[in-house]
Amino acid sequence: MEYEGKNPGNVEGGLKAAAHNPNVSAEKQQESLEKASQIHEERTGKNPGNVEGGLKAAAHNPNVSAEKQQESLEKASQIHEERTGEPLKDQTIQKESKDSK
Repeated sequence: MEYEGKNPGNVEGGLKAAAHNPNVSAEKQQESLEKASQIHEERTGKNPGNVEGGLKAAAHNPNVSAEKQQESLEKASQIHEERTGEPLKDQTIQKESKDSK
């Protein structure tokens, strides 16, 4: 990265400012916006494996409604398939949820 050693938040802010500055050419505005977006993604991107794990945990948490457990399991399965190219195996909701008692 060409901004190494600098605060990424400040770099992102400067690029956004340049992207909205009327004294900057349209080409450079677009370039600045794309770089700012890239920096933002690098700073805030979530780890898909961790997201998948959190959704699996919610799917098996008895304090979560049956409807939300099913939604969580479906989302976890989708993320798993996007990450690995394979479907999620043997993932069913086994415990009774709080709402189904």
